[in-house]
Amino acid sequence: MIVLAVDGNNQMFASNSSTWLARKSDGFATHAIIGFLRSLRYYAKEFIPDMIIVVWDGGKSKVRMELCPEYKANRIVKERTPEEQLVYDALITQTPIVKEMLGHLGVYQFQGFGIEGDDLLALVAQTTAKRKDKCVIVSNDTDFL
Repeated sequence: MIVLAVDGNNQMFASNSSTWLARKSDGFATHAIIGFLRSLRYYAKEFIPDMIIVVWDGGKSKVRMELCPEYKANRIVKERTPEEQLVYDALITQTPIVKEMLGHLGVYQFQGFGIEGDDLLALVAQTTAKRKDKCVIVSNDTDFL
């Protein structure tokens, strides 16, 4: 069995950061939706998985922050320009649509309050390995790498 495990937030961000692929006639951005689904289709064709799982961030891990207070301490939080805020807002409005579409496509999704997507990917990979199955992880998140 092959499990395709996708870092949903990371893939949405990458798709949102690409060229503005399309907009509905009312101005609603759809580029992250289209980019996410195109990427998912590519990975599904490339790896031919028996199961697809998309994990979503549920916020910073309190346990990890207690164990390692310097975790993410090097992150520079900067104020967004108005243009950057528009791009971010477009991402936020498209994410629920992608989640709904994935549900209709039969893709499993996991998210937990205070659990980062990286940790959920690790859990999927460990569970898959225990069953002697293969797991393909899709993420280019710096923390995860």
